[in-house]
Amino acid sequence: MPGKIPWTRVLAEGAVIVVSILLAFSIDAWWEGRGESQRAEDYLTRLHADLVQDTASISYLLAGLARKNAALLSLQAATQRGVDQADFASAMLQAEQYGWGQFQFNGTTFEDLRSTGNLRLIADDELRARLVDYYEAWRLEQARIAHRRSDLPATVYRLLPIEFGVADSLTVTVDENQALDLRELGAVKADDLMDAAREPSFQRDIVHELNYTGFARTALLRLHQRALRVLILVEDAL
Repeated sequence: MPGKIPWTRVLAEGAVIVVSILLAFSIDAWWEGRGESQRAEDYLTRLHADLVQDTASISYLLAGLARKNAALLSLQAATQRGVDQADFASAMLQAEQYGWGQFQFNGTTFEDLRSTGNLRLIADDELRARLVDYYEAWRLEQARIAHRRSDLPATVYRLLPIEFGVADSLTVTVDENQALDLRELGAVKADDLMDAAREPSFQRDIVHELNYTGFARTALLRLHQRALRVLILVEDAL
């Protein structure tokens, strides 16, 4: 006659097995959650660094656009009166500065988040939405700025050959990295520069550059405001 089944023991062993399995799942889930929390914090730290860099870059570009705008207005006024050759050359160079290629931003971290599906690691719904809005706005504004071109840069470089790192009494300083040696102008005289500046095509280029400068400034101010809002949310999440 078969022995009696030890149900108490069987049930106890079964309970131990079930508890062990559930505990293992719990540990795995906790470990995975801990890893995701760490990855989320790493992403937020990188986003914070990107946004700080973006806001600083935008501020730098806005200051440059202000100088560019002032130089363009000086050029526009200078065509109505005689000016010193050095002053006019300097205004021409500054008016050409801060063009389209300088409008860059760092979207590496965001692209990593989106391409890997790790955007879900950002728990704050508003922050996720703001991030998407900010980086999409950057792409849109950058594309719009890039399409606003004129022939002014080509005209300036045709009239004024540029030398870098020159520092003497015959030099016009444009900024800390660029200078114009007036001896390199050769046969180009002040009257020749003024005649070129009075041409209708050159005047149209100045107007186009002024429009571009205003458009770019407005676009950058919008992006700066967006960046600051996202930056505040990132700091709150850290």
